Amino acid sequence: MNRKMEPRQIDKREFKSEENVENLLDDVNRRIIDLLVRDPLISQIDVAKKLGMSQSSIAVRIDKLRRRGIIYGSTGLDLEKLNLKMGRVDVSTSDIETALAWAHKCPLLVGATLGIGGENLTLFIAAEDLEMFQYIVEHHIRKLKGVTGIAFSPILRWSNHQYVPLPLALEKKKSPPCEVSPYCPRCPSNPLNNGKLWRGAGDGHT
Repeated sequence: MNRKMEPRQIDKREFKSEENVENLLDDVNRRIIDLLVRDPLISQIDVAKKLGMSQSSIAVRIDKLRRRGIIYGSTGLDLEKLNLKMGRVDVSTSDIETALAWAHKCPLLVGATLGIGGENLTLFIAAEDLEMFQYIVEHHIRKLKGVTGIAFSPILRWSNHQYVPLPLALEKKKSPPCEVSPYCPRCPSNPLNNGKLWRGAGDGHT
């Protein structure tokens, strides 16, 4: 027996995620987020004082924002105070996956962005000096499959202060963690590192 097809009823719960995000971004939460962006280390007590609210209510709001993934807390380093430099490497490649796979294994990678057109991959890398940048570009990135062009630009300074995630206590390894040889002389994982921040063999202590 043929059964009559009933029209599908839309369950409003399907839109619950989008609605919740909009509800979470009320005026108070927007001001909380603004304070956290400007000063990631600000205490909940100070946020409460600035907004004229109780610390407990601020704690509940921040917890909801974090659980929904709207805000994320992490610790970053001030590169200037560590005498590290930042460089931007714009890469033209027909094999983005291979380039990204290498980049995510490089301990000096700070971030990466994908684009459209000629230079379709941008890498932000930290290093102790320009010679290190040159070594990474010429001996590693240029050797990756699919790479047809590279443009390097040193970043002199950010328009606003930036703290970047960068590992300092890395295990020393006999072979490059990015799996591309030769070993960068200043790679943090190189037992023969002759730089200042990651100098030393074995346990990585200076």
